[in-house]
Amino acid sequence: MQTRTHLWFPAVAAAAALLAGCSGGGSNPSSVKGTSGDFLVLRTTPPNNGKLFLTEPIRIDFSKQVDISTADLNTVSFQVFDLTGKPLNEQPAGSFSLGRTAGDDTPGRQLVFSPKFPTNNTFDDGGFKPAREYVVQLVGGDQRNNTVLRDSAGRGLAQPISFVFRTADG
Repeated sequence: MQTRTHLWFPAVAAAAALLAGCSGGGSNPSSVKGTSGDFLVLRTTPPNNGKLFLTEPIRIDFSKQVDISTADLNTVSFQVFDLTGKPLNEQPAGSFSLGRTAGDDTPGRQLVFSPKFPTNNTFDDGGFKPAREYVVQLVGGDQRNNTVLRDSAGRGLAQPISFVFRTADG
């Protein structure tokens, strides 16, 4: 009688070990794998060339926990243009807070800019104005000049990033 070798046993054992390591729901990683420990932007909402309604927040996901005390209109700057490309001398009004990145149990790796809510019928007294193009810039590099967003360990943003979005007409 010939005996058969069961090759499936090692595969099942490996799969069980993998599944055991993946159990447990959400997380709150202090760092994202593949980022070499650097403080980096992973995603923006809206995406580059996206569109926002006047009351929608901007969300920026990072590889590490954000130091909220370093978030202001110097470290996250806005350039504002009308839809013909003409620069405008106006800055959005709003506030910064920390949000949850997908998969995290606690807030910290997402920076949220919530614009001031418009209170008039023309919607022009809110944080974002109708029919505008906004260029959002986050400066990277040396944190000594206080114009760099930092993570909770004090590291400055490793790479600068900018993205553009447009607001609805009203």
